[in-house]
Amino acid sequence: MFERRRFNRYQIHDNGLHVFDHHSNLTGKIRNVGRQGLGFDYTPTLGRVSEPNLIDIIGTLRHRFYILGIHCRKIFEITVLSEDRYFRGVSTRCCGLQFVNPTPEQRAQLEFMFQCLEN
Repeated sequence: MFERRRFNRYQIHDNGLHVFDHHSNLTGKIRNVGRQGLGFDYTPTLGRVSEPNLIDIIGTLRHRFYILGIHCRKIFEITVLSEDRYFRGVSTRCCGLQFVNPTPEQRAQLEFMFQCLEN
């Protein structure tokens, strides 16, 4: 499959990374993450619009970590199929975010997260 992204991403298969959106209190499971951004799945809530612009990343794997207050912008948002490839009554959405000017501390925390994902 042709990869259109300019930067590599780590695929997250065990759902050990989560995202929290400050604006809408939305939480989701990160499906992939890279140095420039991430993609996550979530279940939309009626009446809430997903416009993440300030997020936290929470790691619940062997190495627990929190990366707080990352500014970002939404690149895309699409409806995705459930695991068994059928739409069910509850829709799932995939949202792609680009990090916007992470602080040096946030960059260091992201690098720590990538090291955890490689081990």
